[in-house]
Amino acid sequence: MKKSPIKKALLAVAFSTSMLFSMNTASAASIDALVWVRDAYPNAWNYVLVKVNGKNYTQVWTSSNSYFLVECKELTDGKCWVQS
Repeated sequence: MKKSPIKKALLAVAFSTSMLFSMNTASAASIDALVWVRDAYPNAWNYVLVKVNGKNYTQVWTSSNSYFLVECKELTDGKCWVQS
């Protein structure tokens, strides 16, 4: 059975819309109540992602010569997520 161009266009729009909304709602919530390290420590001087003994950490720099380590609970696309 042959589909008309209008039906094909409507099907494409419906499919695209459903894919857009399904991806948008999945990314809207934070990951298991985790917070991005830059949101958890907004007044930090700098952030450096490091790996220590196979675990991911972020060095949160408070000045040019002082930092503390925060363990990344989740790492997605280079973003460190920490427990809130």
